[in-house]
Amino acid sequence: MSCNILLILAEATEARTVRRALSRSRGHPFKVEWVTGCAAARNRLGSAAQGPVAAIVSSLPLLSLPAGIVQSIVGGVFEALPRGGALVQFTYGPTPPVPRALRERLHLDGAHGKRIWRNVPPAVVWTFRRPSAA
Repeated sequence: MSCNILLILAEATEARTVRRALSRSRGHPFKVEWVTGCAAARNRLGSAAQGPVAAIVSSLPLLSLPAGIVQSIVGGVFEALPRGGALVQFTYGPTPPVPRALRERLHLDGAHGKRIWRNVPPAVVWTFRRPSAA
């Protein structure tokens, strides 16, 4: 069974490093594609994916980015995802990484896991979805 991974990284060297690490896994189950440059370039997400995208995992510092860039990134993610697809966002802040107004405008549901207090700084994982019926 193969699993496709789409990496969106600022530098091609980072993507090559991750690709090499994944290729050493048993059975080489990963097909890795990458997009380099700014994740806010929303048209690049959907065109880079080779097939349906079920989830996008991000650790971008959304809480510290300007609102316009966050809107562009999150909007691009949900243009690339089918209804029911998920944005999984790692964050370190006390508030949701996608602002309420943007969640409402995009009709997103958000849920978070437990805060990991042993991580420095403490981390939490949020999952945002646009319901299938929205």
